[in-house]
Amino acid sequence: MRMSYQSEIELGPGTVLLEVGCGTGPVSRALAQLRTDCQVFGVDPSPFFLTTARRLAEGIANLQFRQGDARQLPFDPGTFDVLVFHTTLCHVPALDQALAEAHRVLRPGGQLVIFDADYSTTSVAISTADPLQACAAATVEAIVHDPHLVQKLAASIQRAGFTVPQCSQLRLPRRHRCELHADPSWTVAPTCSPVQGASAAIWPLP
Repeated sequence: MRMSYQSEIELGPGTVLLEVGCGTGPVSRALAQLRTDCQVFGVDPSPFFLTTARRLAEGIANLQFRQGDARQLPFDPGTFDVLVFHTTLCHVPALDQALAEAHRVLRPGGQLVIFDADYSTTSVAISTADPLQACAAATVEAIVHDPHLVQKLAASIQRAGFTVPQCSQLRLPRRHRCELHADPSWTVAPTCSPVQGASAAIWPLP
């Protein structure tokens, strides 16, 4: 699923890309290795995650990591061609602030990529009164700031100065749904035309 949306990102020689909320860096590493003629940065607030990210990225010359918060990115305006939020925004308390920062650090014509979850549909229930559903609800409450993020994204992105493209739904293969005991829905949107100096592409995942 990750490779499906990453293959749609517009990358070219010299592209400078930022992943916000990179954690231990699996997405940043994949993007850096996808195009070695691009420069990839990963930013995360956790020094523990960044230590691991740097260790795992040894030998990847076009990748570097920096500590920072999505709501106050440690970069100058217009630094990046592409900015990726991969399962990050659902954990950020100030969605509008994070998107405004994304708009600030993107160059004119830049691309915003969002891949995140519709946690409001999370379910492991196989019947109306399935007690395991309470466990799923408790897990979402513990790890997700806003389970309704996906429904709010379009309006928030527009407020930040981006244009929102149409979205289509993409689902996990049946074998994965059985393993997860869930039926997550995935949305994919292509890159849209630039507006006010930047464009937005949304890939919301559940």
